[in-house]
Amino acid sequence: MPAAFGKDAGRNGSHPFLKAAFGVAGPGGTGLVIRTGKTWPNSMVFNLALGAGELKPGGYRFRPRALGGDQASDRTPWCGFTVTR
Repeated sequence: MPAAFGKDAGRNGSHPFLKAAFGVAGPGGTGLVIRTGKTWPNSMVFNLALGAGELKPGGYRFRPRALGGDQASDRTPWCGFTVTR
């Protein structure tokens, strides 16, 4: 994930307030979910948890970006996934 927050980004807790913003889009690029969450440990892991039934079966795509203070990284390229039930 691109994040230009200095050469030590994520090391030794150098960005303890770094967050991740996730965008999830459905078929046709319709935006369905946009959430911002904390990162862990040492700002190296981002995740998005959705509840059962929050997305209907079908194809989706997502792309995160890092947020830190008044800075934001570029969004990653789209990644796809499929909900089967």
